[in-house]
Amino acid sequence: MSGSGVANVGAVSGVSGFQSFGMDPQFQQILGQQYMMGGQSGAGSDKSVLLVSNLNPQKITCDMLFNLFSNYGNIIRIKILHSKPDHSLIQMSDNVQSTTAMNYLKGLILFGKAMEINYSKHSYIANVSDQGDGADFNSKDFSNSPLNRFIRVDSKNYKHICAPSNLLHLSNLSPTVTSQSITEHFEPFGKIAGMKFFETNGKRQCLVQFYTVQAAAEALCSLHNSPIEGQRIRVSFSKNTL
Repeated sequence: MSGSGVANVGAVSGVSGFQSFGMDPQFQQILGQQYMMGGQSGAGSDKSVLLVSNLNPQKITCDMLFNLFSNYGNIIRIKILHSKPDHSLIQMSDNVQSTTAMNYLKGLILFGKAMEINYSKHSYIANVSDQGDGADFNSKDFSNSPLNRFIRVDSKNYKHICAPSNLLHLSNLSPTVTSQSITEHFEPFGKIAGMKFFETNGKRQCLVQFYTVQAAAEALCSLHNSPIEGQRIRVSFSKNTL
């Protein structure tokens, strides 16, 4: 335990071996609280399933919810409720990840509605395929998806967890991608306030800034894993500055 009352990240179940250096302070606090409460790891853990409500049923899909919630942990299954299409169940790998997602995303305005997030009474979501459930894709299994961002226990993505922001980080870009291509792809979700290209380990990346968090969140939900110039891009929130 550090002097601030936050447990060392390496002591937390599910993220063994990590140090807290470089991690978002809110994420460190969540990990510390879960450690003190005896947080459990593994699919089916108590509180690993979230009930998300006040969604926009005309806009939201399972894939879009995956794109958003996978910023905070690995997704096992998602089900949009037939009887309440503005409600969804989201099963994450463990209750540390579900708590992280709930703390960061509760109240986020998405397609004109502020999301409500609570723990579900269910411990898992059953009978879901990886192709979706029926033509409307109201449920989907993501347990084997290569798009889960925390497949490796030592994933560097833990250090990039942050609150939703108006700044997005784009990776897996084509080396020849232009600012015009990025603008045309993202501007349907809101006017772009700024953009910056850079390279990390020889790979072209980009920061795209919107004027509002809502516009950035809607772009992330819709465009993560979408193609630009033959490359399927990766989109996440950024805690950097442009």
